[in-house]
Amino acid sequence: NRSLPLMRDYKAMVRQSAIETYHQNANTSRTSAETSAILAATHAGRVDQLFFDESASLPGEFNTTQQTVDYHESSGDFAQDLIEDAIAQTLLHRGEVFAMNSDEMPNREPLLATLRY
Repeated sequence: NRSLPLMRDYKAMVRQSAIETYHQNANTSRTSAETSAILAATHAGRVDQLFFDESASLPGEFNTTQQTVDYHESSGDFAQDLIEDAIAQTLLHRGEVFAMNSDEMPNREPLLATLRY
């Protein structure tokens, strides 16, 4: 079956294009590496492409009213994983999500986004 290698090549090409878009827009208002800003953008449907470190975890809570993040020491009973929240919101608003290894992450941050506007 030749379709599986073609699909892998296509996915790699889409991911590389997304990384290039992030780099081209780095240090502008179209990208963010700040967790609270990314979460606010995901909830507003502004994230076009979300990159996350698949080995990272950010326990905490995002207050949608105040647009603030409350970080937790560990993922206790009341904490959620902020990365999982960002992923869910990005997909809900039809954005693209890319899981990456730590050493592949642009800027070595656990969460990065390219914004639609």
